[in-house]
Amino acid sequence: GFTYVYSPALKITGIEDGVEEDLLLRIDQYSAISWALDFGAGFRYNRSRSQYFTLYADYVLAHPYYTGVVIIDNDIGIDRADSFSQKINAVNITLGIGYIVN
Repeated sequence: GFTYVYSPALKITGIEDGVEEDLLLRIDQYSAISWALDFGAGFRYNRSRSQYFTLYADYVLAHPYYTGVVIIDNDIGIDRADSFSQKINAVNITLGIGYIVN
C-alpha cells in the first residue's frame, strides 16, 4: 500500500567566539507519500468460553523521498532546496485480553 509521512523538523543554534550573530541551521517539516509494506501475524488463545488472550505482531517498511526541502544556514549564508530519503522500519506488538458477553 501507500503511507503519508512527515520528516522531522530541525532547528540547531549555537554561538561562535568572536561572532555577534548566533549560528542557525533550520530544516522545516516536510511530507511525502511513499509505498509501504505491512506484514502481520496474530495468535488467539481461548482460555474459557468467555475469555481469550491475543498476541499480534506487525512489521511496517516504508522509504519516502522528500523533494524541495528548504535548508537555511546563516553561517555560510545559504538558503537552498535539497532532496533526501528516509528509511522507516517499525515493529508493533499488541497484547490483549478479550471477553465474550452473551
